[in-house]
Amino acid sequence: MEQYTATRPVTLQSGVLGLTEQQAVARLHNLDRLDDGKFRIVEPVQFKAGESFAYDGDLPKSLAARIETKAPAAAKTKASSAEAGSKSSRGE
Repeated sequence: MEQYTATRPVTLQSGVLGLTEQQAVARLHNLDRLDDGKFRIVEPVQFKAGESFAYDGDLPKSLAARIETKAPAAAKTKASSAEAGSKSSRGE
């Protein structure tokens, strides 16, 4: 699952979400609980600007201007290490 933050209000029609318990409680009437913080959307759900959520799969391209991707911490660490390695090999 990839982490996202809504930069403007977002409505999702289908898919599997990763939510906190607090986020899920407010939306349970639109979700089926799967396991361990995962929920299948059965009716459209909305997120306010600034809210974070995880989504399993590819989001519609029409939402690109309304969300930011949050890279997982492990991926950020790898990217930083790779960048540092390439700088040292160039002598920077």
